[in-house]
Order: sequence, then C-alpha cells, then structure tokens
Amino acid sequence: MFYPSHLAAPSTHLYTGTQTVHDYIRSYDDTFGLRKYIKFNTQVVTATWDHSMNQWNVTTRPYGSQGVKRAETISQFDHLLVANGHYRHPFIPDFDGFKDWASCNSQSYIHTIWYRIPKPYRDHSVLVIGGGRSGVDCSNEISKVARKTVQSVRSLEDQDLGPIIQRGAISHFTSEGFVHFKNGKREYVDRVIFATGYEYDCSFLTQLPVEEPRYTSDHLYNSRFHIYPLALHSFPLRAEFPPNSLAFIALNYGVPAFTLAEVQATLAIRQMTGAVSLDFEYELSQTLERTEELRKQHPSALEVARAWHKFPYVHSKAFTFVDLLWQKANDIRRVPQWKRNLSPFLPIMYREWQSLERLGLAEEWAQGVGQDGIREWVALMWRVVRRAKDGQHRDPISMWL
Repeated sequence: MFYPSHLAAPSTHLYTGTQTVHDYIRSYDDTFGLRKYIKFNTQVVTATWDHSMNQWNVTTRPYGSQGVKRAETISQFDHLLVANGHYRHPFIPDFDGFKDWASCNSQSYIHTIWYRIPKPYRDHSVLVIGGGRSGVDCSNEISKVARKTVQSVRSLEDQDLGPIIQRGAISHFTSEGFVHFKNGKREYVDRVIFATGYEYDCSFLTQLPVEEPRYTSDHLYNSRFHIYPLALHSFPLRAEFPPNSLAFIALNYGVPAFTLAEVQATLAIRQMTGAVSLDFEYELSQTLERTEELRKQHPSALEVARAWHKFPYVHSKAFTFVDLLWQKANDIRRVPQWKRNLSPFLPIMYREWQSLERLGLAEEWAQGVGQDGIREWVALMWRVVRRAKDGQHRDPISMWL
C-alpha cells in the first residue's frame, strides 16, 4: 500500500484505515515538496485536444462555482495523466423486479461505497450481491449481527455452510420481498447491499464517447466497464489524440494501486519525453489478441468489458504485467521476490490480522516494525502467515471467516 521511496511510519498496522492512508499521502507530499504543484478544490470541467496546436485545452473551475462562467480558467498542456480513480461511481445492475422490491417501505438497499458498519443490519435478512473483496468483507461482518446473510456470486455454486448462505446468479426480485435465483431457489431479504463494483467516468474528456460495450472498435471509447482500445491499459489507441499525448493511470483491478501507479507514471513520463519509444502498432496487435482471448472465456461483450482491466486476485499475472511495464520503461526495477512469495497467502494473512485486532494484539505485533526498513515489514507478514497456518490462539469467530 506504500511506495518503496517512502515507507510507512514505523508501527503502522499491516491493514490500515483511511485516516492512516490519508496521513501517509500528506507525509509523501511533504517529503518530496509536491504541494506547490497541486490545485486543491478545483474541478476539471473539460479537456479537449486541439489538433491545430497539438495541445490540450483544459478548463477548470473552483468547486461550488457551477454555472458561473467567469470562474472558469482555460490552460494549455502538451500531455495529460488521467488519474482520477475508479472507485467513485458505483455500478448497480438492473435486475427484473428490483424496483418493485425496493418500493416497499420496509426494504432498502445501498452500494458498498456507502457501507460503513454492520450495526444497522442487526436482525435483518440481508443479501450481498458480489464476490469481490468488498462483498466478502461485507458478508463476513454482517453475518455476525444479521438474522440471515445471503451472498450472491454468479460464478459459484450453492453452499449453506457457516453463517453465510451462498447462492449463484440472480433471476429476479418480487414485491413480496423475495429474491429468486436462476437455479430456482429463492430467499426472503429486506436489505440488499450491492458489492458490484464501479463505473469508469472520464466525462471531462470531450473526445472520449460513452458507448455500450462491444468486442472491437475502430475508435477509443468508454463502455463504463472498460476504456478501449488502450496500449498496456494506459495509452489511447485509435483516438482523436496521439497515443503519447495522454496516459490513464491505475485503471486496473487486482494490481496493488501504489505499485501500478508508480510504474505506469514512470513509463508515461519516459514515453512522453522521448526517453523510451513504444511501438503502438505492436501494442494494438497485443490489445486485439487479448480481446480474442477474453471472447473465448466470456459469453458477451459486456462480460469481456468487465474483465478487460482485471487481473485475477492473488495471481502472478499482475506482477508479470508490472514487470513488463518496468521493462518497457527501460528500468531495472522489478517486483520484489518477497511480494510474489507472499501473494498466495494474502487472504489468510488478512483474516489473521483481523483476528489479531479483535484480540487486541495488533498493536503489540506492529510495535516498532519498520524502524530498520522493509525487511521488518516482510518478517512481520511471514509471522502472521505462520500464525494463521498454525491456528494458534485463534478466536472462534475467525474460524467462520
């Protein structure tokens, strides 16, 4: 979760809250003197490529000044790095009958972007839709207080072991409060939590149309689930602007965000300044090849789009991709071997750290770690993994996680 050039403060927990991450980013900013380059409370309204000038015209305005034209400022730039994230616009699928289900006053729903604590779900019958990390975490927490917890994951079979009822794909909802699954089963629920991910939103890029997903395209577009076609998930192909005029940063899922941002920003800057030169015709052929591979694995253009920027969780492919980017950037850096070695154990390490926090031991385990560098963090992670494997001092709740 941190950059190698600026490690976390000693004694930081392995899994931290948002305030710790916020403090780290401010510390990074202070250490490298970046504050002078940042415009706070400023919204990018539009960014348009000017073919005649070979520059970007970027319109900005202070937050809270919508509709006030004189508050807008237009600036010119040779290159853009688009790093606005992809965890702000929740995606909520449209299930048959869901509006009827939601119209009942005793039933309600949210997306995990607004989920905070399990307490409001005490004694309710809760459906969590989605099998990603947020869906798993949410189901685990809520199952301790809810009357019933059902988790729907399209790719999994039914399973009724433990406190969570596992179901597959959803067929439809009814106004009586039931969710029906494609295998014919049904469950009564009065709360629904969508752990269904997010949409890509780059609406300020005026020359990037939003269109329904399809397998191929003769122009760059945003399907809301992927931006296509891109070279190396970053550089625009078949666009109204040159491929080295813009780079998207950290679009991918399944790759540690700080790791990905660091290598993609490095490659983008070196490409834009001429320090390296990518073969975009070759990269286009690789993009089309990946499209064909995904078409063989997924039944529709929508599913291909959803899979496009994703790497399997806890898988070597993500690190192989990062190493490829370092190579393309003509950089000797590579993913450290300890990251690869620890990757298969991330789920059990996460669960075990939660156990340590519940037992009040996390502070003691993290105390002083990091004073002598990264090796101490690595040693702590292996120590947590060994504890998980040994099953020593496990609290009963964690056995269900």
